[in-house]
Amino acid sequence: MLQPALLPLVGNRWTPFVYSIDVVGIDLSDAAFKAQVRLGPGTPGTPLVDLANATAGTQGISVTVATVGGVTTSTVTMRINEPVMEGLPAKPGAELGDDAVLFWDLHVTAQGLSKAVYFRGPFIVKNGATQ
Repeated sequence: MLQPALLPLVGNRWTPFVYSIDVVGIDLSDAAFKAQVRLGPGTPGTPLVDLANATAGTQGISVTVATVGGVTTSTVTMRINEPVMEGLPAKPGAELGDDAVLFWDLHVTAQGLSKAVYFRGPFIVKNGATQ
């Protein structure tokens, strides 16, 4: 069983969130991706953010694959548009101006392999002054 890597993510409330992850040694060009952001691990109901495969530059998850020197690297890029980042709530009990500390993970179903969680961790939304 694949053990997911702990990957804390940090984004700003008043800008789009774009983050790329290089996965070395695996061609993920035909993979299905799903990532969600929730108040915490195991929080039931509708996720705060729900991402799936998308075209580069649009909200969701895109992938590019390159092979250099015989080594394949898949660059997985997650994008959350600015209006979605602006609407993410702080945890209950948070003070005005506190950063939102949420939780995320990324499921990948690669061709010929079972679905697995590749990454997980806190998803921190930093508050700012400029909107």
